Amino acid sequence: MDLDLDLDLALSEEPFTSPEIPPTLITKAHRGKRLVMLGGVLALLVGGTTLGLFALWQINPQGLQQMCGQLPQRVRQLCLPQK
Repeated sequence: MDLDLDLDLALSEEPFTSPEIPPTLITKAHRGKRLVMLGGVLALLVGGTTLGLFALWQINPQGLQQMCGQLPQRVRQLCLPQK
């Protein structure tokens, strides 16, 4: 069995260049990552605050009611009713 392969091993004289990536694609990817990061930080803040207020309500309900009494009237409406 005789394979007759003619391989041209000469390297081209042009240097290899990577394909151009349009700048619009790069900025959109960064913007998306920033938006996801901002959403994650916001979710952590809201979740941590909620968990902290729930723990305070379980451990010291009177202290939470005192704290709610010091808030402005609009925000005070969101506090739990006294038992």
